Amino acid sequence: MTPDHDRSRSPGDRTLLSDLVRGHRLAAGLTQAELAGRAGVGVRTVRDLERGRATRPQRTTVELLADALGLTGDERREFVTTARPAPADPGPRGPAPDDPGTPIALPPPVPLVGRDRDVAEVSDLIGAYPVVSLVGLAGVGKSALALTVAHSVAARYPAGVAGVLVGEGSDAADVLAASAAVFGVSRLADLSCRLAGRPALLLVDAVERAPG
Repeated sequence: MTPDHDRSRSPGDRTLLSDLVRGHRLAAGLTQAELAGRAGVGVRTVRDLERGRATRPQRTTVELLADALGLTGDERREFVTTARPAPADPGPRGPAPDDPGTPIALPPPVPLVGRDRDVAEVSDLIGAYPVVSLVGLAGVGKSALALTVAHSVAARYPAGVAGVLVGEGSDAADVLAASAAVFGVSRLADLSCRLAGRPALLLVDAVERAPG
């Protein structure tokens, strides 16, 4: 038995999740593209799950894949709990009035209709890659989608979630200065101290205005 199929791993192990996705897909006689098409997610999402590269798939993505695989009963419960394990109980906690949670320097999300799968897929990509770009024709809703995704994943980024809008004629220095400012520092050199090793998320809108 190879390490890739070692079933002795813990339930939250991402290799075990990759085994489950691949095993159920093969049992259903589906290719990665066919499973992605049935679930309404990107084929890259399926590929990254099977390779163990997507470590925290969104609940919506997990449910869509379970539906596409026809999982029910114990099989479905195993699939969902492996992909989205319940957090460990930290024990009793007292009130934390000084804990503000993730600071979000973004406008509220706008209502989206019929975009749940898009939100789930982009959320998964953000979890797997340091930079994700949304490309499309003007007016298709890229900014609204990005804003909704940023709010939905904010809990992953304790150092904060913020956004900048690139203006016409902006250059790299303008964008970098604005990016530092939205995280509360005046100089880019101070940003690492501000973040203190914690992850943060930056939404940069209208980047085509400053291709440099």
